[in-house]
Amino acid sequence: MQTPITLEALGAVVGILGAIIGVWWVVDDKINKVREKASSDVDEAHSRVNAISGELAAYKLHVAETYMSKISGGVAIDRNTAAVEAMTVSLKADINRVETTVMGRIERMENRVFNGTGPPHKA
Repeated sequence: MQTPITLEALGAVVGILGAIIGVWWVVDDKINKVREKASSDVDEAHSRVNAISGELAAYKLHVAETYMSKISGGVAIDRNTAAVEAMTVSLKADINRVETTVMGRIERMENRVFNGTGPPHKA
């Protein structure tokens, strides 16, 4: 035997369903507000990241144009050292040639003076 559903039981079920729907409506509204806030926060964060990325790129360009890196500094020092060494070798060779020339002339002058082969004396 089944008992018929009474109006009071039906009212209680409708009341409970209404309360559940009401709570769900409030919770859903709060969830939507949090989603909107999070979305705006994410958009703001993206715009800040883009701005900072632009500033960082400009700074990196400034540093690359203004300052020398360790590698390029080392290369420049190596090039300068090689150039100075090459100039030193060239200068030593030039000095040796001048020394040889001067010593040859001194030797010829000594030969003329001591051997009497120098130019005649004017009287």
